[in-house]
Amino acid sequence: MRINSSKKQCLNMLPGSRQWSSYCCLKGKNSISIIFFILILFCGSCAKADLTVRSEYYSRSSLASTYVDTPDPNKESTAFGQRLAISWSVLPPIFEQGPLVLELVVRLKNGEEKTAKITLKRHEGRIFYPIVGTDFTKKGGLQSYFVKLISNGKVLAKSKHKFWVENIALVSVPT
Repeated sequence: MRINSSKKQCLNMLPGSRQWSSYCCLKGKNSISIIFFILILFCGSCAKADLTVRSEYYSRSSLASTYVDTPDPNKESTAFGQRLAISWSVLPPIFEQGPLVLELVVRLKNGEEKTAKITLKRHEGRIFYPIVGTDFTKKGGLQSYFVKLISNGKVLAKSKHKFWVENIALVSVPT
């Protein structure tokens, strides 16, 4: 078996040394496929719209001013409840093509549904959708949600709560 000079050089170097890793690992054909894989991994993740929705409880104890003990008029507020923390991100060219809209459907524990359409003014950001007052105290608060990120009538991304199911319309049958 004949060994070419570059392989002899690689065999003479100690594995784990800086010379061995830089010379032998990048010399082979595998390095091209590794670089190609990394490029596809990074380029493929740039083209997708991102939408993240999280539900959380809040009250005056969740204010930053409570933790650092600074004056804040909101500390005296009795507002408490739940809120949806919604984060989105799209590429600027997609944002410039037309209006970017968030469509929310929030289902409360008493079965009532609330819908909202929010026009977004930036290609990325974060907003909060509050569920407070009687929606929280008398109607039971949040049960589930379904949020869609839409541009020019096309759904870019969607997120739904794990308990979200489509409503089944009951139709009365004449007898």
